[in-house]
Amino acid sequence: MSKVEEIRRNRRLLDSYSEAVVVQHHDGRTGVYKPDEWPDDGDGYIVARKLPSGRLGVYAGPDAGPRTDPGAFRPWDPPIPPRRVWKREPDGTITIDGKPASPGVQFMFGGKIEQPSKPPQ
Repeated sequence: MSKVEEIRRNRRLLDSYSEAVVVQHHDGRTGVYKPDEWPDDGDGYIVARKLPSGRLGVYAGPDAGPRTDPGAFRPWDPPIPPRRVWKREPDGTITIDGKPASPGVQFMFGGKIEQPSKPPQ
């Protein structure tokens, strides 16, 4: 099975199960199983769990408890990058996050464009 097929299969399983465990096998494969159907034969370890809330939780480490305990998994919230702040300054310059935008952006949105001292030849 190719990596793409594996990812698609795992995504379908993760979406269809109300609770699941994500297992990293020693040969590099990743599998998604129902918690009571994972073949605990020593061929891998649980790296994440779909919690009853539907959110994905990652293993919080040995201090949190054994990997078989759902309480040892913390919900994962991906970082949300801050939005860029666009602003037109009083002199007409367009800034992005406080810095002047590129000449192309200035031209596109009618911002102040610094003219070269000599015309191009």
